[in-house]
Formats: sequence, C-alpha cells, structure tokens
Amino acid sequence: MNIKENIKNKKKLDFVIVVEGKADTNKLQSLFDVQTIETNGSAITSNCINLIKNVINQKINIVFLLDPDVMGNKIRDRLNNLFPDVLNLFVQYSDMDKSKEKIGIAETRDEILVDLLTNINFTNNKKSSDLVWSDILDLNIIFDSKNKEKLINFYHLPKVNNKKLFQYLKMLKISKEELKDVINK
Repeated sequence: MNIKENIKNKKKLDFVIVVEGKADTNKLQSLFDVQTIETNGSAITSNCINLIKNVINQKINIVFLLDPDVMGNKIRDRLNNLFPDVLNLFVQYSDMDKSKEKIGIAETRDEILVDLLTNINFTNNKKSSDLVWSDILDLNIIFDSKNKEKLINFYHLPKVNNKKLFQYLKMLKISKEELKDVINK
C-alpha cells in the first residue's frame, strides 16, 4: 500500500503505540486508525504506567515509539525497565522532515512511519535474545564503524555508544545470525 492509499484508507493497527505527547498521537492518527498512550514527556505518571500494564494484561500488543533524542531515550530506558518484553521501534534523525525545526515522532516523514508500523512482526518479540558481547566483538562491530553504521541504519537506531547499541540489539532480540546477514548486505 502506498502512502496516499494508507492515509486515504487509514489502515487500522491492531496494537497500541506508546508515544511522548499529543503531537505524536496526532501525527500517527493522521496516518492510521490507531490507539496511543501518551507519556506526557518524561513526566510518566502512575496512571500511565497502570494503563500500559492493563493493555499488556489484556494480551494486546504494544510498542514503544519514542523520539530519537536524549529525553526519548531516557523515557525508553525507564519504560523498558518496567516492561522489558514490549517491542521497541526506533526512528533516526535522518528520518525527520527537514522542513521541521523539532526532532521527534511528530516530525518523522510519513513514509518512514508507514513502513515502520505496517511491517511489525510480534512473533519475533516472543523469542529471547541469545546475543552476547563476544558476538559483537566477533562481528567486528566495535572496531569497524561501517558495520556499526549498517546496523544502526537497518534497525533505525539512534547513534549511540557500543554498550547502548548492544543493549538495543538485545532489546530487539536480534540474533548473531541476523546481525551477520545485515552486515554482509
């Protein structure tokens, strides 16, 4: 489905997306028929946390889609500590509409969000990660910036240090074989 068809028909997403604020919700709802939970930035209340728990308890799929900035990463870290099994989706600075001054989900180009949110595999989220630090070393991710850059771009991750990259790859439950495939493309 192309971007114009998607907006016209507003594809219904059968999962809930956790975002930072109203502008993010408005952006996503302009593209999809979707339910969101807003954290109201870093001021995550107990009501917000309880709402996320209730959605999870109802066996409804949920994803975290937060801004690619420092605050978005802090919110993501806090939520992942509370809900380690929730699927995380990422956008990068390069995914932003260059005509906008701000950086965030609300400023992400439509085609990036459509691609990201229509190609989710929740069954992948049920497996556990077997990735270990020695895999990162074996695949020469730390010492070859091209390999690191390939992974960051392929998985739409923010530019982070090696330790954080490893945490994100484990969070995404990426296997060593999957990493090898991406690096060898």
